[in-house]
Parts: sequence; C-alpha cells; structure tokens
Amino acid sequence: MINILIAEDDKFARDSLKYIIEQDDELNVVAVASNGKEAFIECEKHLPDVVLMDLNMPQYDGIEGIKLIRQKFKAVKIVIITSDTDDDIVKKVFSYQLDGYICKDINPLDIKMIIKNTVKNLLVIHSKAFAVLQNCIKEFSKDTNEKIKNNCKVFLSSREMKIIKLIVEGKNNKEIAKNICLTEGRVRNIISDILKRLYLKDRTQLALYAIKNKLADINSFVADKEVSEK
Repeated sequence: MINILIAEDDKFARDSLKYIIEQDDELNVVAVASNGKEAFIECEKHLPDVVLMDLNMPQYDGIEGIKLIRQKFKAVKIVIITSDTDDDIVKKVFSYQLDGYICKDINPLDIKMIIKNTVKNLLVIHSKAFAVLQNCIKEFSKDTNEKIKNNCKVFLSSREMKIIKLIVEGKNNKEIAKNICLTEGRVRNIISDILKRLYLKDRTQLALYAIKNKLADINSFVADKEVSEK
C-alpha cells in the first residue's frame, strides 16, 4: 500500500484528488492539508510515501512546505501539482530535490500512475516545466563554458567523474560514499570542490551541466532520480 498526503488549499480540488486516488486499491490517502505547514505536521504524524503538493497556498505556501519536509524527512517523495510553470518558480522548487512536477491540466486518471512511478524512483516532469530546465542548461552552461575557457582548463579525475554520474542518477551522499568506498564527509567535500571549479551553484546545476556536456546520460536524470540526502 502506498500512503499519500495531499496538500491543496482548494477543498473541491483536494476532495476530488482524494476520491480519484482512493479508487485504486494500492493507494491510500492518509491525510490532507491546506497549506505547507499543515503538510509538514501531517508528515510528522503519518510519514507518507508521497506528498502531492500545491504551490499557491495561504500562510505557508508549497515552497515553505517543501523546505520543512525536506529538512526532516529525506525519504518522502514530493510531487508538485500546480498550474504555475513560471521559469523562476520551476528553477527554485527543483533546487529542493523534487520527485515530480505536474500541472493541474493533467488527466486526473494519470495521477495514480504518476504516484506509482514516483515510488519506483521515476521522475515525472510536465513538458512545460522540463522546457524550463532545458533552458537552464543553455543559460548556465554557456556562461560556465566561457568562464572555464577564459580561466583554466578544468580537469576531472576518474573518481570525480564517477561521483558526477552518480549524482545524475539521483544518488545521495550516503549512497555515493558506499559506492566508491569513501566517507560521506569526503564525498561532500569533493562535490563542493567540483561545484566551485565549474562555477556551479548546486547539484541540480551539476547534473544538468553533465548532461549538456555529455558527461552522463539524460535518461538517468529523468528516469532514475532518487531523493538526495544533502
């Protein structure tokens, strides 16, 4: 059984989602919330497998809810369900390691499939949101490549390349450390050094940079993402 929390301020939308989801015997809505803070409180009570999170909610919006949940519950899957595909919003929320971004114009019956795919560690992104991420690649990779060209050639060791590929696959620091036989602290330091040398801000940018420059396969980023602990 997959346990789900719905965070949506519109009662009709919330009740509709709950009804549709619970038509599937494998899915169970354990709680609902009307804002981000309530979503966090309900997570503490029920520890759901998946949170369906709206972005535009009163008092504590979806972004605040994501921040709170990510700080304490690393393994909980978070899927944004919204009508907002503004570039800045998409960029911002993906920095919090989402497991999906879908729009409210999606066929309601597809919600059940999306939830099941998310639990299987498949990343589902609406085409509008994915287009924003593709533009991000173009924007920062052009700037980054120019900086590298104007300064010095960046050499990446085989171990650093391995870490980058694992990041693209969605592995968290603990999993990377186990894979290459290092401590989590050492992995964290190596990633920080890579980001600094490539003029990148975070792991998301590093994954996109790797895909753009053919250091890793985009299919890994889209299909095999797992929640990162850091």
